[in-house]
Amino acid sequence: MQQPVVFPVLETRRLILRQPEPEDAASILRLRSETEMLKYIEMYKLQSLDEVREMIESNGSYLA
Repeated sequence: MQQPVVFPVLETRRLILRQPEPEDAASILRLRSETEMLKYIEMYKLQSLDEVREMIESNGSYLA
């Protein structure tokens, strides 16, 4: 069984990095379905909110 990814909260004066939450799904889809943005990162294009929600629920496996 795969161990859950522990994603620490990292915070600076101008930025907070945290584990994605279900309410982030629309924003993640907007970024990960943008062809122009995907030219600069090595991640596949997402197709639906259900796909994003599934990745969030899988506890970060989409980061790989």
